[in-house]
Amino acid sequence: MTVADSARIGAAGKNPAIAVAGSGAAAGLIASLALSALILLAERVAALPVGTFYLVLVSAISQASDYDILAIAQGLMLHLLAGTLIGVTIAAPFAVSRRMYQSLRRFAP
Repeated sequence: MTVADSARIGAAGKNPAIAVAGSGAAAGLIASLALSALILLAERVAALPVGTFYLVLVSAISQASDYDILAIAQGLMLHLLAGTLIGVTIAAPFAVSRRMYQSLRRFAP
C-alpha cells in the first residue's frame, strides 16, 4: 500500500490511521512468519527437534514442561502475536501524527 493508496482510502471515507495501523500489523505478521521459517530451518540444520525454539518460549513463560504439539503451536502463536504487535507499534507514530504520515511520501512512490 502506497501513500497515494492511503490517500484514496481517506478520500473514500475510511480513516487512514486505521489503514496505516493495519498495514503495520500485516507487515509485522509477515516478518514474523519469515523469521519462523528461518528459525525452523536453523533447527533443522542444527539437528534439533522441530519446534525447539517454540517449546523453550512457552516453557519460559509458563514455567511448565509440556513437550507436545500444543506447546509448539502456542509458541508459534505467541511469536506471531509478538511480531504483529511490534508491527503495530512501529506504525503507530505514522497513524497518529499527521506530520509523520505526510513524511511517508519521501519513502513511498
